[in-house]
Amino acid sequence: MHPALRLAATLISMFLPSVSSSSQAHADIDWMLKHRTEFPNPFKDYALPTRETMLANARAWDITLRYRRLTGPQPHDCAQELFAMEEGFHAIFPDAPKRTHASIAWSIHIAAVHYPELVLCETLASVEDCLRKIAEANHRVPPLEQRSDPWNYEARQYRWKIPPLRRLEYATKDLIWLSYRGYRPAMLELLKLADRSPIVRLTTRFKYYLLVSATKADLKHPLLDDLQPKLTKMLPDPDIAELENMAETSSWPISERMVID
Repeated sequence: MHPALRLAATLISMFLPSVSSSSQAHADIDWMLKHRTEFPNPFKDYALPTRETMLANARAWDITLRYRRLTGPQPHDCAQELFAMEEGFHAIFPDAPKRTHASIAWSIHIAAVHYPELVLCETLASVEDCLRKIAEANHRVPPLEQRSDPWNYEARQYRWKIPPLRRLEYATKDLIWLSYRGYRPAMLELLKLADRSPIVRLTTRFKYYLLVSATKADLKHPLLDDLQPKLTKMLPDPDIAELENMAETSSWPISERMVID
């Protein structure tokens, strides 16, 4: 190889890992919350059609429904419906930003806001699939960080190389995002995930906030009954009063950490 080409290849090989690790520096919870909170909404000037109208304008949705009647419920049903609604929306508004450029904005500003039950359903299907594959392969599960240390990214690189771990990270972030937005069924599911997997090690304060929020929504699960006396003993009375007020209005401060890592 020509010396100049060899030098170029060496520089590229040195540069690529830094690009990879730099992109994974955005894997922490703080960055995710800030990114989604500040993400522009290109759909704000469009009147959102009804769910039924969007589905009616999606290609082959009637075929999907006929197939469902034959197969029964499937884990990917909610993801299919969200995809079809987005497709129907763009059929109704052909001048709207296209899926290739605005799928993230659609997820943040339309799906999570107007159809959180579908997002949660899709997320839980992904969680279950990932946890099963991780258990079968006996993978180590490094927890998500609140704030990433730019000089310590081994865990993020490890997750990035293993698809079920990477997908579990994405699904966990969606649970955190729905919980931050005040969707209480997602709060219960986040507590359940933290009880099953080390992917999130919740702080005591955030755990109590989720507990109270889920209880106020009259959600039922044995885990809530188990956590109530344990967490109450771990927190001083002023914290309990503060967190109960925060749960009343679903107003967890973005500046307070959610996990201990």
